[in-house]
Amino acid sequence: MELREVFFPVVVHRSPRGAFGVTVPDLPGCITAGDSLDEALRNVQEAVETYLHGETMAPVPSPLDRWARDPDFADGVFAMVDVNLDFMADETVRVNITARRSALALIDRVAKARGEDRSEFLIRAALERAAGTASGVPAGHAPAKAKSLASLSRRSLRKSRKPVRP
Repeated sequence: MELREVFFPVVVHRSPRGAFGVTVPDLPGCITAGDSLDEALRNVQEAVETYLHGETMAPVPSPLDRWARDPDFADGVFAMVDVNLDFMADETVRVNITARRSALALIDRVAKARGEDRSEFLIRAALERAAGTASGVPAGHAPAKAKSLASLSRRSLRKSRKPVRP
């Protein structure tokens, strides 16, 4: 699987209380924050994923100097942040896992009872688990994220039925 990473220009602002806000000018309305500069910059990945959720293409990032001349960002500090866009890749890929034979037997039995194959069952279970833990909140306590990941799960299951290209 090819990693697709791009560098987006961002503008960092420090609040009077010491927190850091980050704006991604190429994605209007895409903002994030953190208590430290490192945390704020790390949060850019999740902000971009949320902003581009459901999209099939990301905009090509602008050169940093395009925003440096913008008066809306005159009081900010500019940085380039590496963003991994693999979350937008929707092709089906083959993966190998290691599991106990007894666990696979149970998975296969439950999947068959639900009308699924092993891959469908494992992807659905993993996405449901991720929906509850992606924001650090236990399962059942993150309804908005769970809903968006549930739609991803359904889309992934539909696509997983396609033959895998070598």
